[in-house]
Amino acid sequence: MNEVARAVLKELINKYKTAFVTTNWVRNETLSRLKQQSIDSCYAFEKLLAEASVLVVHIDNSIETKALELFWSYKDKKWSVVDCASIVVARDNGSYYVFSADRHFTEASLFSLIEYEDSTGEPRKTYADLIFY
Repeated sequence: MNEVARAVLKELINKYKTAFVTTNWVRNETLSRLKQQSIDSCYAFEKLLAEASVLVVHIDNSIETKALELFWSYKDKKWSVVDCASIVVARDNGSYYVFSADRHFTEASLFSLIEYEDSTGEPRKTYADLIFY
């Protein structure tokens, strides 16, 4: 994880007491990508999930069905099925914020707490002092 993203995450946890939710699909996809770097990256990610008390929502048949419906209903978007499942989980839980720089989430009317600078490719936070619900 980039230093800027790590600092934003730390601020969200410590200052705002933000609760984080992810899915088992995102967790597994992230572990798969991290393993390409090193197994230690996987252990660090698992430690981060535990320290931040991240709730991992398991994708069941109902969520998967909604995700596939969303995937097929937006033929003009480059959203993956995993992204669609995350969008469904966020919407179903009344969440408007995502800790992701992936523009797919803003296309789905969610607010990304970090984004990448077009000129440098570096992440930056996109909020000042927000009130999180």
